[in-house]
Amino acid sequence: MNIDSTNLIRDARKYTQLSYVCNTSHPNYTISGWGHDDNLSSIPTAETPYTYLCGQYEVTRALEEPRTGQDQDRMPLRVRPAQFLEIDIGQSSPHPCAINFITVTLATSVPLLINSRYTGIDCQPDITIKGLLGTQTPDSAVFTLLEASAAIDASAAWTYSTGTVVVKLQSDLVAAQNATFKFTVTNKATPQDSPNVQAVTSLHSGAHFETMIKDGRSLPDVWENPTGTRQPLLILAGDLNLS
Repeated sequence: MNIDSTNLIRDARKYTQLSYVCNTSHPNYTISGWGHDDNLSSIPTAETPYTYLCGQYEVTRALEEPRTGQDQDRMPLRVRPAQFLEIDIGQSSPHPCAINFITVTLATSVPLLINSRYTGIDCQPDITIKGLLGTQTPDSAVFTLLEASAAIDASAAWTYSTGTVVVKLQSDLVAAQNATFKFTVTNKATPQDSPNVQAVTSLHSGAHFETMIKDGRSLPDVWENPTGTRQPLLILAGDLNLS
C-alpha cells in the first residue's frame, strides 16, 4: 500500500497572549492558557494588541505589562533564542586592594525555566560572567552572592584566572524582568583600566557571550571625582599629594 506524505500547514502567527493574563482584573482578557486553550475552536482568528511574554507562571508572578509576540511563535517546536535585554555591571570602589562590591543587573528575552520533572532534561539554566580580571580573590566553589533576587541561587562558583562567576537559579526567572545580585572581590594592588566583561546563559545558542554594559557614572567620595569610576575593576593609581 502506497501512502502519500503531505506536509502539515504550520500556524505561523504570533501568540495573542503568552501564558497567563497578567492583569486578572481586565474585563476582556481572562484566558489562562499558553497562547490559547486546548479547544481548537477557541484559537483566535485575529491578533490583539495585548500580547504577553510572561512564562509559565502563576498569575501572581506574571509581568503586568504587555509584551509583543513574534511571528511564527505558534510553529510546532519553535524555540525562541535566548538573549539579554538588560546586562549591566558596576562596582563600589576603584581603589587598589579595596574590598569591591560588583553589582549585576540582567534580564533575558525568554523565561529561564527549571525543569527537573524528568531525568536527563537539559533545563537547569545558569548564567556565566567572565572577564573580571584584576582581583586577588582566590577560586571558590562556594562563592556567596549578596542581595540576590529570589530566582538567583546565593551560592555561585568563582574562578580567579579567568575572572569568571557561574550563577545558578533556584527558581524560574521571568522573561523581561530584571534580576540583580552582588558579590565581593578584592582589587589588585596595581592600577588598571576596566576589563572587557561578558555574559551568557546556558540557553544562548552556541554559548555566544554578550558584552556587558558598564556603569559609566562616577562614584562619590573618590579623590578629585574622576569620571567612570563605577566601571567594574577600574583601579586607580595611588597618588601622593604633598602640600
